[in-house]
Amino acid sequence: MRIRSSITTCFALFCINGTQNAYAWGAAGHEITATIAQMYLHPSVLPQICALVYPYTPPKEPCHLSTIATWADRIRGLPQYRWAAPFHYVGGINDWPPSSCVFGDDGWEGKDGVNVLGGIWNTTKWLKDGNPGASEAVEDALKGAIYDPYIRSIVWEGLSQAWKDQVDEWYTCPSTSLTSSFANSDQVPLDRNTMTTETNVRRWDDDFVCPYHWAKPNSRLNCAITFPKELDWPANSTDPHPAPELDTSVYAGKIRKLRVMERLLAQGGIRTAAILNGLFATDDAQGGAFLSHPLF
Repeated sequence: MRIRSSITTCFALFCINGTQNAYAWGAAGHEITATIAQMYLHPSVLPQICALVYPYTPPKEPCHLSTIATWADRIRGLPQYRWAAPFHYVGGINDWPPSSCVFGDDGWEGKDGVNVLGGIWNTTKWLKDGNPGASEAVEDALKGAIYDPYIRSIVWEGLSQAWKDQVDEWYTCPSTSLTSSFANSDQVPLDRNTMTTETNVRRWDDDFVCPYHWAKPNSRLNCAITFPKELDWPANSTDPHPAPELDTSVYAGKIRKLRVMERLLAQGGIRTAAILNGLFATDDAQGGAFLSHPLF
């Protein structure tokens, strides 16, 4: 495995998005994704999330997802949370882009089930089972956001125009009959002792949340665009390798032209909002994962 893939943290309890390099995504990616997600939340959802995050000392200002989106990264180095470090990424055995993109077909690195895909599925199920855990919506989400212009371009040029017809597909999941063999299991969420013996790569997917289904296309993206041929050295090589120039029209220019990063940020926001709506929206709201559209 060449990189460890991370899925954007949506708030203090779990995270949802497509695979990304765990270090390159960083706090900015988490905060931008969370801000986009907040625009698509059902009105009844954000107050419940804020009550979970601030149960004893409510913030003086309105609660925003962006301010809590980096929580998991901030605490991962603390002794009491070191057991959760493997839940920040997932690595496929024999995954070595750009020459080989193998996403789970040969198994996963590390303890079975202890990775970000399993963590997302486990914690989402835990919450579903009732355990603790230029509209007004757009402007409220953007208040105080230091990435305001960039987020606006993703929302207005991307979500409301270029990717408008794709949005619903981003957060829907295939039938569980074709995916998860764990749909009705009682697997414990984010427990340091959580282990499984299943080998089905889609075992963490169900009708509500499907992290493998969402992440798989981004594994292919690693071979198609993310890793240039200049970085394709042998997996066990110990020879020094010169750092290639990546800020070129062929590499960085192509990524900018296709708006690869912006699309991934948008997907993360959409998926986060849909799952949070499905988990926390009041009884009179639509059931299952859904979006509350502020733009169209």
